[in-house]
Amino acid sequence: MRKINIRKNGKIVTITCSNKRDLFVELQSNKFFNGVISDLDKFSKFANNLWGLNVGKSIECWGYTFAMASRSDSIW
Repeated sequence: MRKINIRKNGKIVTITCSNKRDLFVELQSNKFFNGVISDLDKFSKFANNLWGLNVGKSIECWGYTFAMASRSDSIW
């Protein structure tokens, strides 16, 4: 489970994702991210980088800053 803060132009949105598919669906369906995912290969690389971030670290992509707010790697 990941809690991710996303910032652009002073606006912050927080999303929660159980896996990378949830991340993809959230970025596709949330109007804040209109037009973000147009290249699935780029998304795959981005998702892998984001998923590996430690809490408090961030990356930039598509003009947004994605920061890892919390993460848990449950074995259940």
